[in-house]
Amino acid sequence: MVRLAAVGFLALLCIALSVSAYSEDFEEKDVVVLGASNFTEVVNSHKIVLVEFDAPCCGYCHTLALEYAKAATILKDDGAVLAKLDATKKSHLSLRFQIQDYPTMLFFVHGVHEPYTGGRKVHDIVAWVKKKCGSPVQTLKSTADAEKTFEVETPITVAYVNSLKDTNAKAFAAAADMERRVPFYMTEDKEVAAKFSLEKTPSLVLLKKQAEKVVLFEGDFEEMTLTSFVRKNRLPLVITYGRGKEELISMRGISRQFFLFAGTEEYAEIRFMYEEAAKFSKGQITFVFVDLANHMYASFYLDYFSLSGEKTKLVGYVEGACGSKFGYEGDFSLESVKEFSGKLLENKLNPYFKSEDIPEKNDEPVKVVVGKSFDNIVLDESKDVLLHFYYPWYGYGSGEATRIPSEQEFGT
Repeated sequence: MVRLAAVGFLALLCIALSVSAYSEDFEEKDVVVLGASNFTEVVNSHKIVLVEFDAPCCGYCHTLALEYAKAATILKDDGAVLAKLDATKKSHLSLRFQIQDYPTMLFFVHGVHEPYTGGRKVHDIVAWVKKKCGSPVQTLKSTADAEKTFEVETPITVAYVNSLKDTNAKAFAAAADMERRVPFYMTEDKEVAAKFSLEKTPSLVLLKKQAEKVVLFEGDFEEMTLTSFVRKNRLPLVITYGRGKEELISMRGISRQFFLFAGTEEYAEIRFMYEEAAKFSKGQITFVFVDLANHMYASFYLDYFSLSGEKTKLVGYVEGACGSKFGYEGDFSLESVKEFSGKLLENKLNPYFKSEDIPEKNDEPVKVVVGKSFDNIVLDESKDVLLHFYYPWYGYGSGEATRIPSEQEFGT
């Protein structure tokens, strides 16, 4: 008993010391507390917002709290807002932004977000945010400057203008301020512009290292037009699903998606077709490749779409409350996939559902409903239906499902 008491005392002492360490005297007066009621308003009404998704039971979140509070006070003079959200209470926001670990931080500019990739000490947070708050456009003054841009991994946007102070340059700078996930470069030097095959003013090109490596802008230099162009073209034509790519799939703001499930060799054979089809529906459908050889990542979507991992499959998907799924049965030709794309955009496809087979006998007082029979039974307007959802493995739920409630229980 004495030894147990001693162990218990030591455990309590460790907890007390931990709590003491986390409860260092500091104020969070400059950290905005978010909830479902004010989240959208805060991230949309402020130019720059850094949001921490945390959990009260997370030790890492407690460790970050002091650093985060200090950074919030320092950065408020720069017009940046630091906010936090208890992700365990607002689960729909956690699902929306696919928060899987705590703490996770997202950086919002004019309501558009990207992952925070800095450190967790106050100086790291301040330096990272200040860099984002700085001038969004870099000026290229020499061909040496131009050469350095080719070393940048992310897509880049380059504009050639008559003057760095003319109306076209101002529109380009305004677009850069709206879309900070892509480096923006500008030049008024003819030789520098030639490095990017830009010959006339004003002109603009977006460079990527994936397929569709060069995308030329055609149109007037207006802020929203330029911003829309960059947002539409900055991501790869086809996103290969894997770690850290979940957010890319939905961050375009496009509700329709294609998921191609294939092995690496099979994909190599149809990759050109798939990328060409992606060009046809760019800005309307997000194209995703899921490598069947990568079981860790493929298994989630295979299960979600009720597929086996045996052969190449293409599935259309429309995001929503439940999500609609559309199976593709055609050949893997460009014209066939383009036709399927058009029908997906025009809502001319019949969705399929993950469902058990309809029971051969269903004449008991309590009817069995499965996905395939849901519309016919539950949505039948000729009768009222009381539907009980339950888990088969949950004792209370499954037991109640086999008993007919009495009139007294119904209150009739």
